[in-house]
Amino acid sequence: MQKYVDKQQDRIAEGAVQMVAGCVANNVQNLLEAIRGKAIMALCQAESPDATQAHMTQLVEFVDQSSSIVDYLTQFTQTRQCRKQLVDLNGIVKTVIEHAVNQMNDVVLDVNLFDCPIPVAVDKEKINRAVTALMDNAYQALPRGKGTIIVATNIVKMMNGSCDLYGLPSGKYARLTITDNGVGIEKDVLPHVFKAFYSSGNQRHSARNGLGLTLARNIVKHHGGVIDIWSTAGRGSAFSIFLPLEHRAEEKNGTHALGTSSSFQP
Repeated sequence: MQKYVDKQQDRIAEGAVQMVAGCVANNVQNLLEAIRGKAIMALCQAESPDATQAHMTQLVEFVDQSSSIVDYLTQFTQTRQCRKQLVDLNGIVKTVIEHAVNQMNDVVLDVNLFDCPIPVAVDKEKINRAVTALMDNAYQALPRGKGTIIVATNIVKMMNGSCDLYGLPSGKYARLTITDNGVGIEKDVLPHVFKAFYSSGNQRHSARNGLGLTLARNIVKHHGGVIDIWSTAGRGSAFSIFLPLEHRAEEKNGTHALGTSSSFQP
């Protein structure tokens, strides 16, 4: 009974946070757009480029960074609004990789996809955001011009102990794992990585610090899945998304076996 009460309280608290975040995001975004517009006007009309331009250019950059945070807050408020459809998880991963190739061209991307379709009932756009957030996190953990990100998908069967560990019912799940050989995460930091606005200070893109992983976890949670982490400081990290497999589609496509993985070249 107490567990049920605690779960309901958490749900109410999360709903309140989402409502407040939505209001804040909307109002702050309007202010940022106004500030950015004025800064660009001043930049164009500046009579003393050397003195004014530098300040205005920096102001525009700050506004753009703030807008990125507001965008994450807006996405956070919409995590419960899922329009689920039957899709192949491999297809979502391919789309994310195709976009990541240009942005992450200074590191090695090693992609290994399950050799059969992986049917999942999800909101395609939201799962795309979750995967993108994990990719960004892996990239931020790597030193510039060095390192490898490995992206792999497969189907796993969870029973007994595994189900208890993750708080999931037994059955088959789609698993997407993103591994990097970057800085890794200290043991005392691991319990906090999904907290909003928490950052260990290693990331290169400060505008997104502390929001990407929170967003990813909430999206996956509202799809009946979980995200698990394995990490060793100085050696790298692995984040795995587990999503319920759509069994009817799996049976129709004949993907009963757990199969092997195959390479995908973007």
